[in-house]
Amino acid sequence: MSSPPLIPDPRPWAFTRAELTAGLRAFTGDPTLNISNIEEKDIPNRRPAVGRIRGLTVSCQSLSGNKVFNLALKEPQGTTRTGTAGAGRREVLFYRSLAGQLPVRVPQLLAAHPEGEWLVLNMLPEGIQP
Repeated sequence: MSSPPLIPDPRPWAFTRAELTAGLRAFTGDPTLNISNIEEKDIPNRRPAVGRIRGLTVSCQSLSGNKVFNLALKEPQGTTRTGTAGAGRREVLFYRSLAGQLPVRVPQLLAAHPEGEWLVLNMLPEGIQP
């Protein structure tokens, strides 16, 4: 008998529409942006992860026109060592503090739970595989 998955399907989005709207407004610099639709999207070449990674297509309207964003929702699960921050919290700190200093392309963090229960990142366009 197999064990149940860490996060059972189906599960509603981990974030609120307001949290994602605020993140997209900050990302675009457009305070008139509003989300009109959120759909799940396949992520090409997705690598294994602890927890779940899902793709999102988010359609928005604003005074400057319609926009579509391809995003990734990461929902880390578990901890790795006693006495250290959980995996999700460390990821949030990485994207907020260190990602801009790396000499490689790193997705931009658009929104995140304060404790790292979920992160929404812009999906980088496909390129050369590492």
